[in-house]
Order: sequence, then C-alpha cells, then structure tokens
Amino acid sequence: MVYPSNCEAWKHFNNVHPHFLAESRNVCLGLCTNRFNPFESFAAPYSCWPVILIVYNLQPGMCMRLEFMFLSLVIPDPNSLGRNIDVFLRSLIDESALMWTINNFPAYKMGCMENNKAFTLTNGGKMSFFYCYHRFFPMNHIYIKNRNDFFVGRVEKDVAPPHISGEKLHDMMSEYGDIVFGFQSDKQKFPGFGLTHNWVEQSIL
Repeated sequence: MVYPSNCEAWKHFNNVHPHFLAESRNVCLGLCTNRFNPFESFAAPYSCWPVILIVYNLQPGMCMRLEFMFLSLVIPDPNSLGRNIDVFLRSLIDESALMWTINNFPAYKMGCMENNKAFTLTNGGKMSFFYCYHRFFPMNHIYIKNRNDFFVGRVEKDVAPPHISGEKLHDMMSEYGDIVFGFQSDKQKFPGFGLTHNWVEQSIL
C-alpha cells in the first residue's frame, strides 16, 4: 500500500457510496489527536488535546506537510479527559465516515484481548509491550530462538493470537446493549469486566 486510497477499505467505501466519490468537493480526512503538557514536565500538570485534520485528497508528498494540516479543535483540561473526549468529538463524528484508526500499544492490547503478553516493569510500574511481538514471526524466524538480544534467556514458543475481525468485535460490543457516551460514561460498567474482557468504554470513533 503506497497511499491510503490504495487500500481495500477505501476502495470498498467508494463502491458502497458512489455518490460520495462522484462529488469532487467531498474530501477524505485523517484525524490525529494526542495528549501533551504544553508547560513541559517541570510545571504543574495540565492536559491539552489538539485535534488535527489531514486532507488525504492531496498527493502523498503534500498531505503530511504542516501547511496542509488543519487544527480543528484544541481541548484544554487540567486533567486527562479520559472518556469525556467523546463530547468534544461528537459534532465531527456525526458528519464523518470512519474507515480505520491508528492507535498506540495500550489500545492495540485490546485487540489481543486476554491473549496479550504485556507485563509491568518492576521499577516504575509502567506497562511494557517490548518483547511481546516475537510470536507474530514465523516459527523458523531467527529472532524466535535469540536468547541474547531481546528477552534474555527466553525462547518464544507461543503462536500469534487468533485474528478478531471487525464484525466479530462489533458483535461482541453489541452484547452490552446501549453505550453511554460523554460525561456519564464513567458510571457505565460492562458485565464480565476483568473476567471475560477488559472493555472500559466504546470509543465514539
């Protein structure tokens, strides 16, 4: 895949919604957001969430240039927004069609469900995902038996967890009934949490 328009999801969307493709004024956007502290670590903690839109209709060499990125929202908050970010994204999501998301490792962990191999570091208590990827290699791969350069003293013997399709995940989430978004979502509890799943929310995305 050289560009998002080459992928199967984009082609499928065009086939299902030809009217969108026919209108030259319609644009395909990428959305980026992440939390950061604008006052750096030596100042009082403060969360700020910029929401940036990227136009994918442009040529590959242009869409990621700074001058073609649009700051659509800046969400300030003294603390981490958590699930409440859904409130600020509501109006944008109502007017969009989501094809995929790109997430950090904690979010990817949800895809492996109970089969993830993340572990907590002894010093600091941070969750780590290093050395969790060897089981995705073919069993005859040189890294599988490497005891010195990765997880010292360990040979990976597990295979990759089963792939969960989007349809399967949708069916799993549908079992929990109506999903609460916004400021009331913290009060929502999914049955079986910690036993059969680790879901704490369904993102508005």
